[in-house]
Amino acid sequence: MRVRSLCSMATWAVVFLVEGAAAQQGAPGDTLFSGWAVKASAGLALGQSTFNRAWQGDEVGTVSWIATMDGAADHWLGWRAIWKNRLFLQFGQTHQQDKTRDAWLAPTKSTDKILYRGIVLFKWWNFVDPFVAFDVDSQFFTEIEPVRLWWTPTILTESVGIARYLVQGPRASVLTRVGFAFKERIDRFGTYDPLTLAHDSDITTEGGFEWYTVSRLAAAEDRNVFTSELRLFKALDTSQKDPIKRQYWTTMDVDWQNKLSNKVYKVITFDLFWQILYDKQIDRVGQFKQTLGAGLTWQLL
Repeated sequence: MRVRSLCSMATWAVVFLVEGAAAQQGAPGDTLFSGWAVKASAGLALGQSTFNRAWQGDEVGTVSWIATMDGAADHWLGWRAIWKNRLFLQFGQTHQQDKTRDAWLAPTKSTDKILYRGIVLFKWWNFVDPFVAFDVDSQFFTEIEPVRLWWTPTILTESVGIARYLVQGPRASVLTRVGFAFKERIDRFGTYDPLTLAHDSDITTEGGFEWYTVSRLAAAEDRNVFTSELRLFKALDTSQKDPIKRQYWTTMDVDWQNKLSNKVYKVITFDLFWQILYDKQIDRVGQFKQTLGAGLTWQLL
């Protein structure tokens, strides 16, 4: 299959570039550092309301929570390549009383996100940097009662191309890249029979062009931080054989994710996250997600 052949060629190219960068010798410049440069923070946002049975109204009590972990780690491979990593985890649930306010219902998921971004930038030229990248978009679990499956759906993206910093500084950075990418969508609920509870995975691989831009703006001491990433993907080939699912595979996919964090006082923070997703193979209408919370954030590293 053409997609598998392209995947194999890209894999060997990535191995060659990474090994070549790791073997580079020379005196580090002023901007280099040894070891790992690591930053990590964790946060918890809470919301709560309670009513007793005598309360005149149809409100019910709720307890909601959202836990977040955000980390970044950079490491130089030799002196001409830098490996940059970012991991963002977010999970939350809402607990709600029943209509009589005598018992609590089973919790429902309010947010669920796993993001990993890894890229190796090769500092070979002045104007642009060749790169190889590996991204993961997933969630902790998907549940169709009574079956719960972990790490599904998952989207893996491997890309290679050229990148350039439009802005690069301690408080502002904008990195844009363009290249060829492979996108694999793994859905463990690809087929599901509610009667027998039988299920099977559906794995689709697409190859095409990708344009990805990630931005970060920060105030002093990271009291206010805004991060944004915009990904456009245009498929040229697909492994999907289902004629219904193949209808829209040539349509461009758009994924725009944003996060705004404001440190009000010491560990007290206000966080806003929103995402716009347009993937016609999943839904012909654009999808929107937004979470808002105030809580506590601790700087771990």
